[in-house]
Amino acid sequence: MPDLTSSSCVVESESESGLSGSELRLNSDKIFEEEAGHDLSPTFASALGSSLLHILHRPTSSELARKRKVATNKPPKGKKRIKGRTAADPKSVKPRQRMLEYPHECFKVYSVSLFCDACRESLSLKKSDIESHIKSKKHRNGKERLASKEKRENAIDDMLQGYDGNVHPVGESLPSTVRIF
Repeated sequence: MPDLTSSSCVVESESESGLSGSELRLNSDKIFEEEAGHDLSPTFASALGSSLLHILHRPTSSELARKRKVATNKPPKGKKRIKGRTAADPKSVKPRQRMLEYPHECFKVYSVSLFCDACRESLSLKKSDIESHIKSKKHRNGKERLASKEKRENAIDDMLQGYDGNVHPVGESLPSTVRIF
């Protein structure tokens, strides 16, 4: 009979080896047959396999459970938590009023918000936010892009009006703002 205490093999648990209980039992039978040099009786092999499986049971979650700490960023001792400021639009100012304050900027009013056509984004009604937006590089580049687009469209419109003056198209009465070019 093989000596169970001095086994030269490393026995893995079911989860580590990826084997089911019956496969583990068959593998343990093969190992002990090789060490003993003879066949094991089926009753002894099944008893040996079930005892090994009993030892190698999967731990329950309660055996592994421990108290876990939740990481939080607490303020230093003695200071109170201060709620962060939120950027709220002033209630006394309307989007149309802000648009009229900055006539040389490309602002428009959509529903109840102020919109910058150059940047294609909605803006806050706070004066400091609008001034910082006007100073931004994105806004300046957007204004240049809009100016070049407007120049190009005006040139195309002038060419179409010149063509209409020379050819005199009959029955075409679309205004230049609606005309597609």
